[in-house]
Amino acid sequence: MCKFRNYASYYFPFLFILTIPLLSFLYSLTDNSEHPVHSLITLFDYNIPYLKIFILPYIAWYPYLLFSYIFLCISDRIAYYVTLTSYNFCLIVSNIIFFCYQTTVPRPINIGNDWLSRLVSWVYQHDLPFDCFPSIHVIGCYLVMKGVFHSQIKQRITRLFIYLFGATIIVSTVFVKQHVIFDVIGGILIVEVIFLITLMTYRRIGTRKKQMTPESKENKPMILD
Repeated sequence: MCKFRNYASYYFPFLFILTIPLLSFLYSLTDNSEHPVHSLITLFDYNIPYLKIFILPYIAWYPYLLFSYIFLCISDRIAYYVTLTSYNFCLIVSNIIFFCYQTTVPRPINIGNDWLSRLVSWVYQHDLPFDCFPSIHVIGCYLVMKGVFHSQIKQRITRLFIYLFGATIIVSTVFVKQHVIFDVIGGILIVEVIFLITLMTYRRIGTRKKQMTPESKENKPMILD
């Protein structure tokens, strides 16, 4: 029984990752043109070249997130909880924005027929050009990068990999014409706000728990009415 509890306490936090696909179903409810559609494209976006090679880091977003959250869960449990909790709230906020302010991004028409172009076409077919602002790809990567930055993880190579690969995925969103620059900025700003609130909340909870330990109670002065 004791071994089971030890296993459960160690492996149960990994199940928290399942909250991501559970909340992702909200995306399918708004990824359509049933709402008024807006465009945030700028002259700067028109000057950004279409580079099909960036479809590779773009589709690597899913394994990148899975690896990063497992790594965080193993290496720094508090950073894992803060980051994943922030991501869930970011998904909720993003889907509210999608419902209230639907945006789209124009895509290239003639993209070729080589294997990279076919991969781009596959992504375009399975991910309609809606629900663009803010970018969920940017939110996922930038949150992981912030989580690792605020963690106690010492492995420099792994930290550097998460930073560099996450940044590559972020820029890939505009190079494969899935997003515009405002989608990137919006994703970063939402992460900054929600991560800060979540981090402060966890710190307050941790402080209260320390204050409620038996040792702190013994040293705590009595309050008389």
